[in-house]
Amino acid sequence: MGSPRTICAARASDYRKFCRCAKSGDAAPEQIVGNRGPYFDALDEADEACKKGQIDMSKMEGLLARLLANQLMSTYKPGRGQLNTPAWLQGRKA
Repeated sequence: MGSPRTICAARASDYRKFCRCAKSGDAAPEQIVGNRGPYFDALDEADEACKKGQIDMSKMEGLLARLLANQLMSTYKPGRGQLNTPAWLQGRKA
């Protein structure tokens, strides 16, 4: 079993690759860079649980849920009722 930091780092790396392809909105990694405190708090909480032989990623899950919601909402153009469609999706049929 990997440590919570290793697991999070691997997931973050995959997500960062996705964001580069999608180029959508205010990506979660950029939001973390802008406000690192909550991210490090969540990592510390997961580390403490791991030291006790437990897995508790609840704080990280909550943080990532908020960051992803912010990212999705940032693709919406307020007042025009339109989404900022990434260039790679434009012209594709549903």
